[in-house]
Amino acid sequence: MSNLCIGLDINQEAIEFIQKKLRYKNVYYCDILTDEVSLVIKDNKFDHLVIVEVIEHLDNPTMFLKILRLKLHGRVERFILTCPTAWFYKNFIYALKNKECINTDHRYWFTPYTVCKIIKSAGLDIEEFYFVLSSGPRYNIF
Repeated sequence: MSNLCIGLDINQEAIEFIQKKLRYKNVYYCDILTDEVSLVIKDNKFDHLVIVEVIEHLDNPTMFLKILRLKLHGRVERFILTCPTAWFYKNFIYALKNKECINTDHRYWFTPYTVCKIIKSAGLDIEEFYFVLSSGPRYNIF
C-alpha cells in the first residue's frame, strides 16, 4: 500500500476551497450513495477509511455504511467512524432546563448502543470503541 490519503465530499464548493486555498490535491467530489467508486479508489487499497462526523447528518446511516462496505470491499482494511454522543455533558444541562441545543443539520444523537446497532446492522464488525467527552484545542483554518 502506498502513502496516499484522499478526501471525498459532496460539497463542490468546499472541495474547491480545499484545493485552491489550502492546496490539497487529492480531494474529489463523490456521492458514495449514488456515484461509481472513483478510479482513485478502484486503483488503490487503503488501510483506513475515516468517516468524521457524517452519519448524524444522514437520513439512513445504516444504509450509508452498508453501501460503503459493499462498494469498498477489498479496498479498505478498516473504517474509523466518529459521531456526536448523546451523553455530552451540556446535553444533560440543557435537558434540565427543558431545552435542546442541536446543530439543525443533524438528524440524530448517538448512544453507545445506537451507534453499535447501526454499525452491526450495516454488516460491519466493531474492533474498538472510544468515548471522547470533551474537545481539545480548536484550530481555525479559515
